[in-house]
Amino acid sequence: MTKRARLCRLFGLTAAACAALALLSALRAAAPGSGDPDALFRDREDLGLAAQAAKIWAARLETNPADYDAACKLARAEHWIGERLARDRTRHFKAGMAAARQAIAAGPERADGYFWLGANLGSHAGAGGILAALRYLKPTRQAFETSVRIDPRFNKGTAWCLLGKYYEAVPGLFGGSKTKAEAMLRRCLAVDPDSIPGHYYLAETLLGLKRADEAREALLAAIAAPVDPDFGPEARVWKRKAARLLQELEGPADRAAAAGRRPE
Repeated sequence: MTKRARLCRLFGLTAAACAALALLSALRAAAPGSGDPDALFRDREDLGLAAQAAKIWAARLETNPADYDAACKLARAEHWIGERLARDRTRHFKAGMAAARQAIAAGPERADGYFWLGANLGSHAGAGGILAALRYLKPTRQAFETSVRIDPRFNKGTAWCLLGKYYEAVPGLFGGSKTKAEAMLRRCLAVDPDSIPGHYYLAETLLGLKRADEAREALLAAIAAPVDPDFGPEARVWKRKAARLLQELEGPADRAAAAGRRPE
């Protein structure tokens, strides 16, 4: 156990508070331009290492605003960090949006920048309250639509997945549609049948359509899907979410039957 982990346990800090502490320590300690950011980001489940990688990419981008690779990687890193934090999330999504826009300026014909713009916009909309959600609805959808138009197979079809999430989450009054969501998610799974977020969001959509048996199958598929080594940390997050939702879906009677006893 690390010294920081022992201190967190000693003072009864939550996991989110410990993650924020690790992030703050890394930001103070990291020297811009030092280290291999790709190697650091491979261990991004340690948010301190993810923050160090982001700081290096930000320094490179400041030196060369047309550095497409650094812009895309910074946008991805800021999105990852923001998604892991319980507080102060929106500043990371804003930084991710800014980096993604630099990527788009440097490579307007490539899908990556639009994808990470959409991801950061969507997460900011979810974290920033109702006004942010309304403000970013259309730009989020347009970013993902542009990404899939340029390269429908980019990132194993994940832009289709996030378009599906968009249509599932947005109220019908503002253009949401669970039918459209299902169609988008099935396009994602046509590109990558093992897409873990694709199966997870399909399950959420199917539950909204009152198709619980199919939703259960989608969750089991998410849990059983192989893990892409390049997206191991993300895969573990989605598998945990799928397991929790499956547990919620299987009520006390289902769990009792599986254990071979009468429900209480």
